[in-house]
Amino acid sequence: MNSVLVADAHLFTCKGIAALIGEIGPHQVVGTAHDGRHAAQLAHELQPDLLVISADLDGLACLDAIATVKRRRATQKVLVLCETGSAGSAREALRIGCEGFLRKTTSKEELGRAVAEVLAGRTYADPEISRRLLLTPEGDGHDRAEAALRALSPRERSVFRLIAQGHTNRSAGERLNLSHKTVEKHRATAMSKLRLKTAVDLRLLAVELGIVQRDTPAAPAAAA
Repeated sequence: MNSVLVADAHLFTCKGIAALIGEIGPHQVVGTAHDGRHAAQLAHELQPDLLVISADLDGLACLDAIATVKRRRATQKVLVLCETGSAGSAREALRIGCEGFLRKTTSKEELGRAVAEVLAGRTYADPEISRRLLLTPEGDGHDRAEAALRALSPRERSVFRLIAQGHTNRSAGERLNLSHKTVEKHRATAMSKLRLKTAVDLRLLAVELGIVQRDTPAAPAAAA
């Protein structure tokens, strides 16, 4: 029986992923987490055979959480789930040691193949992401945007992600346990580092990077 830890920002999505994993093979979900910091902590405590982690985590961003997990236990196998799966995101995840990268829109059968491949010690990316990796050369504009995002602190990345998803400064602060003034400061710093002038610019970059989908409600133009 393979032990699996599931991490996703949304409770029902997390439960759904856990249920699917229980159906696709001899796997037991030994824990769930809803933010990056908790995911890294549980991975350290439980040492599961596989960590299935969503790219849209709050608190400690997904890639930062994975880097922490890998630093503590280099042999930890990791499968990343994302909404859209940009080539830059996949390339960065693989660079820091993830064994698998899969879109959330994939089929149950594809999830089963990904889990089996990663547990067997092989690298797996679903066909669409593999195609994007082949067609998108390193160092293009998309990868430069990814590099700029990596220049943000973990807290700035979390704020960037929440604002892009449509949160106000106040609601983002509630999610991160910060005051809206602190969120406003992180938001301004992130936008300055990324050379963004408006909330629309921020959202367009988030869509380009696959952080949010185009049909996600737009972020407010003014702080609230």
